[in-house]
Amino acid sequence: QKSYMLTYQLLKDTELEKQFESESAYWTEVLRRVVSVVKFLAERGRALRGSIVMFLAGLIMVITWAFWS
Repeated sequence: QKSYMLTYQLLKDTELEKQFESESAYWTEVLRRVVSVVKFLAERGRALRGSIVMFLAGLIMVITWAFWS
């Protein structure tokens, strides 16, 4: 019984560790994309607010970045 509980706990910990790594990788990629859009807008001297044109430019940048990565 004790051995089973220890094995179960180790498996549970391993599963949580895998889930943590997966979530961490996902949010790292999200952050990279956000930084990429901000950098894209800043390089062109664009405000981070305003027209739909700039929103679409940022969106195109995100799509391009996602496609190439």
